[in-house]
Amino acid sequence: MRARPLFALVPVKGFARAKSRLDVPARQRAQVAETLACRTLTLLVESDVHETFVVSDDTDVLDLAVALGCQAVAESRPWAGLNAALSDATHAAAAADPRGATLVMVADLPALDRAVVAQATELFATATSPMFVPDRDGTGSTAAFRPPGDQRGTHFGRSSARRHLRAGYRACLEVGNALRWDLDVLADLDESMASGILAPPNTSPTAVK
Repeated sequence: MRARPLFALVPVKGFARAKSRLDVPARQRAQVAETLACRTLTLLVESDVHETFVVSDDTDVLDLAVALGCQAVAESRPWAGLNAALSDATHAAAAADPRGATLVMVADLPALDRAVVAQATELFATATSPMFVPDRDGTGSTAAFRPPGDQRGTHFGRSSARRHLRAGYRACLEVGNALRWDLDVLADLDESMASGILAPPNTSPTAVK
C-alpha cells in the first residue's frame, strides 16, 4: 500500500437512466452502462488505489458497488447534479483518511484495462498539482485528480475542460487515449464493438483484460 492513499471516486447513474444519448433501446442502453461500470469498478478495486468510492442516487447501483468491493456513498442532494454528488464522495474519502489524494473517474470508459489503470494510478499517486483528463475531442473531462488537502470542486458536464482549466486544473495528456475515450453516442458504441472491446448488447460482456 502506498504511503499516501489514493482514493478513486466514481459517479454512477442508475442504469435505467444512463446513456440517454445512445440511439438504441432502453434495455440495451442499461446493459451497456452496467457492463462499463462493472468493468471500471472491478479494475479500480483490483488496482493500487487505496479505496474506491461509488456515489449514486440509485440503490441498485450502490448495492452492486458494495458487492464489487467498493464503498457506497448515497447522494445527499440527488437534484443538485454530478458535481454535488462528487462533493459527497470527496467528503467520504476525506473522512476515511484526510491525507488521501482523490482521483475522480467516469464509469463509461470502454478501452479501460489493467495496464491503463496501473499507468494512471502510478502517475497520480505522487502528483502534487490538480489535473484533469480531457476527453478525445478536448471539450469534456473523463477524470480529475486533486492532491491531499485540495478543496477545489470538480466541474464535470458541458464544456468541462474549459471550466476545469479556469478552476486551476492542468490538462493531463500523459495517460493516453484509452482514459480519454468515454462512450457517449452511438458512434462510440459502434467503434467499441467493431474493435472487439465490447460485445454487442444482449450478448455476454467482454471479459476484463
